Amino acid sequence: MCGIAGYVGKTQQAGPLILDSLAKMEYRGYDSTGMAVMEGGEIRVAKAPGRLSVLENMTRGGSTLPGTCGIGHTRWATHGVPSAVNAHPHTNADNTVAIVMNGIIENYIPLKEQLIKHGYTFESETDTEVLCKLIDYYYEMGERKHAVRAIRKVMHRVEGSYAMAVVFANRPDTIYCARKDCPLIVGNANGASYCASDVTALLKYTRDVYYLDNQAVTRMTPDGIEFFNYDGEPLDMKPTTVEWDAQAAEKGGYEHFMLKEIYEQPQTVRETLSPRLKDGNVVIEELGMDDDELRSVKKIYIVACGSAYHVGMTGKYVIEVRAASNGGHSEKTCKVTVRVRAPWYASTWAYVFYALAILALVGLFLFYRERKREADLDEQKMRFLINATHDIRSPLTLIMGPLNKLKSRITDSESRKDIETIDRNANRLLLLVNQILDERKIDKNQMHLHCAQTDLVPFIQGICSLYQFNAGQRNINFTFE
Repeated sequence: MCGIAGYVGKTQQAGPLILDSLAKMEYRGYDSTGMAVMEGGEIRVAKAPGRLSVLENMTRGGSTLPGTCGIGHTRWATHGVPSAVNAHPHTNADNTVAIVMNGIIENYIPLKEQLIKHGYTFESETDTEVLCKLIDYYYEMGERKHAVRAIRKVMHRVEGSYAMAVVFANRPDTIYCARKDCPLIVGNANGASYCASDVTALLKYTRDVYYLDNQAVTRMTPDGIEFFNYDGEPLDMKPTTVEWDAQAAEKGGYEHFMLKEIYEQPQTVRETLSPRLKDGNVVIEELGMDDDELRSVKKIYIVACGSAYHVGMTGKYVIEVRAASNGGHSEKTCKVTVRVRAPWYASTWAYVFYALAILALVGLFLFYRERKREADLDEQKMRFLINATHDIRSPLTLIMGPLNKLKSRITDSESRKDIETIDRNANRLLLLVNQILDERKIDKNQMHLHCAQTDLVPFIQGICSLYQFNAGQRNINFTFE
């Protein structure tokens, strides 16, 4: 999850403050970092893949980017690999507009193609660079005078979820922010304005923050913050005061957040109950229900998922026992139902999908096993024919020579006729053997051998009987024509 940080003030340097704010959001995960700071009407950018410490070393803690207005970013790659080119901030061609963004622009490809037709070029693979140059396009159309209008036009064009912070070189003391479906918080205190995608990044500087409305735009200066809706109309927003400690959102020395949450459970329970226990009585003012309404409750639903289900069952027992023992009046008994809210992968439809997937896999396995068995049978049949004909070709070839000599020496017509019949059948049998050995002349699907010599039928059948070939009760079929 990406992180945005921004600062505009009068005296404090932006670089170190932005690095500190980004450090508060490292728990969100990232693969590259960067920031842009304005100095003397010029936007200077530093960015690099890797941990935030790489950017800190590169900028010497932010000191190599002097200026009192800047934006920073920690990126989790979605479009394009983690690299310095794809890292935020992104700028236009003449380095007069810079932007950092969280989220995804779903229609960035057609927007990019339209900008290319207008002469824009792109260096990165990101959707954020498209957003930057689309803002530049509308900003130029307005003669570089109407930043809020340019951002609003872009919001009307893009599709997706996003939060962004933008700076313009000709407005060195202003940061513009906008969001749609992604969180963005802003605040103003002590002659400076701040923005971040997580409130923990602001609590060190102010506890009075504004949670930006969806599809709203802000203009931040050191003196204050202006809010506009999707159509450019001014908004009247009230700040929210954050009461909880900033360290509550950090790991607090634990190896990871889950371990921190486990060890903090006793303290969390105490902090949850203490505001609602006064003089030995339970006070739940935030429900907005009077005593009569609370007494009329007959059924409570506790919806839980995972291990919270067991907590819900404990709560069910405590509530029902307390209700049943309240003065011994059975009519005051309260029924508690605990419902498990299963995650998507444990829902009914998920199990139906799993069952269908298993059936499909079993079907595919049986289908391919049958196909393999048939292929193995065909291979066995072919090997049988080849082996059988190999066994008879050599002796058959040997008798052809003496048979020809015998035919030339016999003068008796009857005997010569018998010899010629034997010779003719032997040649035809040899031709059949050669056909069998030449696999290209055999129909492997039907395994039929076509022979015009009906007097060879006993011989071929004898071969079959001799070899006793029967593969899975599918004998080789011989058709004699």
